[in-house]
Amino acid sequence: MRTSVRWIAACAGVLVAIGSAAGARNDEDPRVTAKRLRSPVDARLRGSAGAPGRQRARPSDAWPLIVRRDGIVIDAASNGDPLALLAELRALGLRDAAVAGNLVSGVLPFEAVAALATARHLAVARPAMAATRSESALRGTPDRGRGSVVSQGVAAMNVDRLPRPVNGDGTSVGILADSFDCLGGGAQDLASGDLPLETVILDDTSASCLDEGRALAQIVHDVSPQSRIGFHTGFNGQADFASGVLELAQGFGADVIVDDVLYFDEPFFQDGVISRAIDEVNAAGVVYVSAAGNAGRRAYDAPFRDSGVDGFYQALGRSRRHDFDPGPGVDVFQRITLPPNGNTILVMQWDESFVSASTASPPAGAASDYDLLVYYDETPSPQNFADVFTFADSFNPGGDPIEIVQLANPSATPLDVYLAIERFSLPGFDGPDVEHVKIIDFGSPIGLEWDTRSGTSFGHANARGAIAVGAAAWFRTPRFGISPAIAAPLSSAGGIPILIDAAGTRLPEPELRETPDLVGPDGVNTTFYAAPGDIPDDDDTFPNSFGTSIAAPHVAGVAALLQGYAGGALLPEEIEALIEAGALDMAAPGYDFDTGHGLVDARAALRLLRRGD
Repeated sequence: MRTSVRWIAACAGVLVAIGSAAGARNDEDPRVTAKRLRSPVDARLRGSAGAPGRQRARPSDAWPLIVRRDGIVIDAASNGDPLALLAELRALGLRDAAVAGNLVSGVLPFEAVAALATARHLAVARPAMAATRSESALRGTPDRGRGSVVSQGVAAMNVDRLPRPVNGDGTSVGILADSFDCLGGGAQDLASGDLPLETVILDDTSASCLDEGRALAQIVHDVSPQSRIGFHTGFNGQADFASGVLELAQGFGADVIVDDVLYFDEPFFQDGVISRAIDEVNAAGVVYVSAAGNAGRRAYDAPFRDSGVDGFYQALGRSRRHDFDPGPGVDVFQRITLPPNGNTILVMQWDESFVSASTASPPAGAASDYDLLVYYDETPSPQNFADVFTFADSFNPGGDPIEIVQLANPSATPLDVYLAIERFSLPGFDGPDVEHVKIIDFGSPIGLEWDTRSGTSFGHANARGAIAVGAAAWFRTPRFGISPAIAAPLSSAGGIPILIDAAGTRLPEPELRETPDLVGPDGVNTTFYAAPGDIPDDDDTFPNSFGTSIAAPHVAGVAALLQGYAGGALLPEEIEALIEAGALDMAAPGYDFDTGHGLVDARAALRLLRRGD
């Protein structure tokens, strides 16, 4: 049985949501069909009849969708035959398609969205929701051999204290980000020396015109000035991203690959198609570096606790609310305080298999149906949309265990709303009370009544073959008078276990990986990445940029330096071990899930390599 097609798409600058029953069987329980036909736009329209003066959830362009002039980037999972699904989607007009495992990505014309309901091989489809892991922008000061502007991270990692022959000669670094030369300016960067002459664009995009990929390339060039650089966009869906990883490794010949892309619907508790591509190139000898994320510890994680209190859909089946109180009391609402003018996206997942990630035949999807509802107050009426601020209620069995909502507060005062996690079940669709229901806050930090402060670094940043990088501002490092270095509050913590294998079967024991592995510097300068503005901590007038997006290319550059010095003889795990052993602890001695092994020190890593010689 196929799950509903659920869309949030931007068309003519207006957010539009479309729900579809997508292939419901003739003999399907009508209560299941009724649940399928609910859509977010229906909820918002019904909610418009709420009490006067209430702040209402409404569509917003803040959803991080990848929209082009003539279509939207999608990720679609098959119900067993991804190539057959690809053929169906191409017949509907899908362009720039890529397949990775059970997932198909591409650009679908807006007018073809409704026709998705006719795709017989479709299990689930979503708009690709992606963002980079940076917060602002860059520029800097000149240095011979590295161009007109040099990142302060070069000094923060002691790269400027390396012998001159250690320059990355003979190495290649691949980059995956949003766009590279959509704005123009690449030719100017080549002429000024801020990019190497050997810069290769494998695939760019016009869907995002921030050109953060070029900013990352400048940072890599500052750290490892003799490395070749190749770029592939990461903004054409998850399957295309996975294909880009392989193309950079095999076609471009990258020794090191770095990315700063976040897909909101990558699995928390299972390796998805991007993670598997990373593991493949890492096993073939490529060092892979990824930004850990910018959500700090803004996450809630707990086992589902049946409160015995009926939920919103009790009239359709058995609906029970989660008890947020871990003690003897019962609290079925998580009070959320949205800051003035705050806007955030909440992603909820639970520890069951993603059909879009499963390698089984047929692919294994979720067994349970959990909904995410946000109410105006703690006394909502049963199945009354006038009491609902916003919600996500996909019928998940057979699909992906995920729900996503956006919360916006355009007012100048804080706003309290009340979140409920509700499990819906029917005979045949009654999966277990799961061990992990996890919600990550991506946006304005919100106040939580029941806050578990859990890890937020997930997806391919948590891949077995990836080096995940957290962030510390360059001016809060030992080279600039702060010892030990201080991690950025935004830098994502790790500790999210892998609980489901590739096929979709629960592992006998959780796999807990070292994520983040290391910390790199952020807050640095490049030539153009120009928001939000200059900071008082440097002596120039150029804008600065923050986030693990900015930290990751610094670490990738150090990996290229070590591989270049070794003449290409080092294995990825040897490079990682050298950098980790030379890192400067930022917390208690040893590894921790907030700062990993510590701040990268390129000089210490090179000394360890030479000692090994």
